[in-house]
Amino acid sequence: MEEIRQQLKMLEGELNGKDFFGGETIGYVDIVANVIAFWFPVTQEVTGEKLLTEEKFPALSKWIEKLKSIDIVNTCIPPREKHLAHDKARFDALKLNSAPK
Repeated sequence: MEEIRQQLKMLEGELNGKDFFGGETIGYVDIVANVIAFWFPVTQEVTGEKLLTEEKFPALSKWIEKLKSIDIVNTCIPPREKHLAHDKARFDALKLNSAPK
């Protein structure tokens, strides 16, 4: 978890003062990093871990909101409920497999 926190801090620093990683418009890094905006929050909900909060990462939070406002980005994201069900099933399977036998 600490390694993830450090990586988020690095990304936060890269965004300070910019709308997107490349500046004022969405670019390649934003597309690659969209996992943080759309997939990471679902994983946090499933696991109960809250690493990415607006208080800790205001620039990333602002960036996430900007990404969510872009229609073409939203058309490429799976429906949230379907994604949530998938992550819950995987998380439950991992817990079951790691339980003492």
